[in-house]
Amino acid sequence: MRTEVTTSQGCVVRPLGAFERTIDFYTHRNPIQFSLVAELDRPVSASGLPSALATLQDRHPLLGVAVDRTAPEAVYRVSEGTIPLETAADGTPWQAIVAVEQTRPIPPAPGPLVRAVLVPQEPGCAIVLTFAHQITDGVGGLRALLDLVAATLCGEELTPPGDVPHVQDVSTRTGGPPRPPRRNGGRRRRRGRHACGG
Repeated sequence: MRTEVTTSQGCVVRPLGAFERTIDFYTHRNPIQFSLVAELDRPVSASGLPSALATLQDRHPLLGVAVDRTAPEAVYRVSEGTIPLETAADGTPWQAIVAVEQTRPIPPAPGPLVRAVLVPQEPGCAIVLTFAHQITDGVGGLRALLDLVAATLCGEELTPPGDVPHVQDVSTRTGGPPRPPRRNGGRRRRRGRHACGG
């Protein structure tokens, strides 16, 4: 079941799904979050990134919510905050940033349940997004990260927000067909950087 997005601050977006309630119950006593990193081949300004993050929140509504546990049933409420952004010292290894991020719990309120760190590096930069598990899994987090890269580097317009699906619904729909057999002795080549054409 999906519920239409509500944009008024403090309004209920939708109740947490069964799986989301389980995750939220667990993180209430054992906070867990995960980080994803985009290494870019060109710099991104600290002054321009907040606008891209705001656009990302519009595209992915759960990046702009808090979890309200005071109601009889836990619900997502629209948060008043923007995605927090920090800028690391130039040349800081992103691995060090990620290690620290895993020691900093993301509280369920006042939200949002995601934060960002810009890591300047020569010749480009890295962007670290850290998510609370109540709002997404690795698949959804990767989608958000790629959308941020597209909006930041390539100037792509993100599509308007739609309904807010439950995490288990997203996982089911993105399973996709079976992967073809791997070549080259079972090894798959991966690109470590994201670059835009042109």
